[in-house]
Amino acid sequence: MCAPSISAKRAPAIPDLTLQIDVAEHLGSTSYVYANAGGELVVIEREESRHELGQNTLAVSIDAKRAYLFDAAGHRLR
Repeated sequence: MCAPSISAKRAPAIPDLTLQIDVAEHLGSTSYVYANAGGELVVIEREESRHELGQNTLAVSIDAKRAYLFDAAGHRLR
């Protein structure tokens, strides 16, 4: 599986993942953070935020009901 898209909200005290940030893209009221999780691309969609400016990592929690998963060919699994 590759490139899960995660809708991010404020992470609880114990995050599911700590990601290496590659780039953050700010588009009006929405921001996308492109990050690396052990060699896998993770794209996080979140309300507009510049919180990650100057940071190399981002701690996130994943709500499985809101996560999208894709296979290596880019086809949506869920």
